[in-house]
Amino acid sequence: MDKNKIQIKELDLGFLMDNGAPEPFVFSNEKNLYLFFHKENQNDNEWVMLSFKNYFLFKFGLPREDSEHPYSKYGLSGYGVFETNQSPWIDELKSINKNDQAYLKYGWNKLKHHIIPFHDSTFECISEGFDFKEVKGKIKDIISKLI
Repeated sequence: MDKNKIQIKELDLGFLMDNGAPEPFVFSNEKNLYLFFHKENQNDNEWVMLSFKNYFLFKFGLPREDSEHPYSKYGLSGYGVFETNQSPWIDELKSINKNDQAYLKYGWNKLKHHIIPFHDSTFECISEGFDFKEVKGKIKDIISKLI
């Protein structure tokens, strides 16, 4: 992986994320991964829901807004949905699974590395992409409809 070729692009999803209290929430099992957060000017019972397709793994936590993400030097900034064209994390997955017959024929070029920096946390995911929509209701009620 040539780190000089890493490029970060912000995806235009047609809305701005709430930069005060987006209140991100992750719901996941072995096959499904959902990320919820508030967009700008939404009330507490209105959410953006990202549904990740064929996710491989995710992390949710540090760094916070006041810390520097390693990809900041490539253009990553806060309060957006970003994608990188070169991902050391995907390369690491390929290396770890190089002897696993189920993954030898997998089209690794299908995978995308998404990074979503919030105020108090950052969400990152390796998947084949995501769909998103706006949903309304209490988060526990929304999740109960997913399971």
